[in-house]
Amino acid sequence: MDVETPAVTTLMKTLRATVFSDTQRREFDDQTECLARLKARPALRIPSRLLVRTQYEPIEQGRFEAMVHALEADWQRMIGAPAIERICGAGHYLHRDQPQAVQHALTELLAATAR
Repeated sequence: MDVETPAVTTLMKTLRATVFSDTQRREFDDQTECLARLKARPALRIPSRLLVRTQYEPIEQGRFEAMVHALEADWQRMIGAPAIERICGAGHYLHRDQPQAVQHALTELLAATAR
């Protein structure tokens, strides 16, 4: 077990109890059930792309960032994307930080779907 896991768990529980809105709290709580359902499903059988960020806020750097990178392969498997595409200069909101890259990926995806 990672020695930082208890600290991260405590931080997340504290944030959930003190900072999250009711809606954020419900979304946070429902993630476990949602992830369990997704893992049980086969990959999508439609053209897909997996765009991921390269920028992390200071509080996200380190173990959280490493965890996100470790999950990328699961995301890729679940959606059936051929590759993990890193969008340079993008944070959590890729579409705001690098709209041209997202638009380009969508254009290519639509073209692949039309074939």
